[in-house]
Amino acid sequence: MNSDEYLKKAFESTIGINPKTGDKVRPSSGFVVSKSQLEQKRKKAKENGWNSGKDAIYELEDSDEFGDGLTAYGDIQIILKPEVSERTSYMRGDPISSGGRPVLIGSENREDILDAILNADGKNKKSHMADAVINLLNARVKKENAESIATSRKLKRGDSSTEKTNVAMHAQILGGYSLADIEGIHYPFSKVQKYAANVDISDATKNIISIDEIINQRIPRDAAQKLIDKINSGDIDIPAAKMLKEYRMAMEIRKRYVDAGVRYVLFSHKQGMNIDNPKSYDPSARPNASVEDVLKKAIRSEILSGIKKLYSQMMKMESGK
Repeated sequence: MNSDEYLKKAFESTIGINPKTGDKVRPSSGFVVSKSQLEQKRKKAKENGWNSGKDAIYELEDSDEFGDGLTAYGDIQIILKPEVSERTSYMRGDPISSGGRPVLIGSENREDILDAILNADGKNKKSHMADAVINLLNARVKKENAESIATSRKLKRGDSSTEKTNVAMHAQILGGYSLADIEGIHYPFSKVQKYAANVDISDATKNIISIDEIINQRIPRDAAQKLIDKINSGDIDIPAAKMLKEYRMAMEIRKRYVDAGVRYVLFSHKQGMNIDNPKSYDPSARPNASVEDVLKKAIRSEILSGIKKLYSQMMKMESGK
């Protein structure tokens, strides 16, 4: 047993989990998101001109200056069904490092709730408890608990000043969870973008523009034919083509999870963009329009308006060979 496993089991013994309990039924870790945290996130997203609608799902980031400060282990969010909360407890901060005492999510006992937020142990307990008290007072004044409860402070190295850090509301899911307990998944779009570069979109770009339309912009016929071949291959560096690759990659990832039995897969975005909404790509698009069709139209428009730039890029590549 490594030190992390030992500390985890030592903590669990303090909340009534027998050290001999099998790993399959031991608590699983997670985090709790409150309604006010989501409201605060949307409020600040709106101030930044980003999507703040009900369809906005934001990526969790290590540094989240504009949002609620939430961070978590990993980047794919697994959303559990509401009934799992009946066997889930929470506390402020990581239980092993803070030494706190969790409380059931449905508890209305003020003393137990305060204990889960305020209590701490170890060498940093005074700092942890001070942060929690200050945050509770801020939450009371602001009448919200979004950033207030999750915020902590630590000294900067070689400096007497402090910097803000984020402390998640750590969850302990008693008995763990299975596929049947999963409501859905929020998959980070930044992860999709990393995988999308080699997605084939040649079916969408083939014959999307004619050679005459290129020649009409004073491009020599032989060069126009080469450009047509490049466009037909889908290997064109324009925003709409990149977005279509990303969208197709996202749909492939969604299918993979849904086929495995996950009820739904949505995509979290740093600016809350809903990739399933055609209006995210073209505000004039019909709400029921196909995202693929909207992006294909955008690809044609960008090609027509940027023929000379594409031609210049092609020529530079050829001269560099």
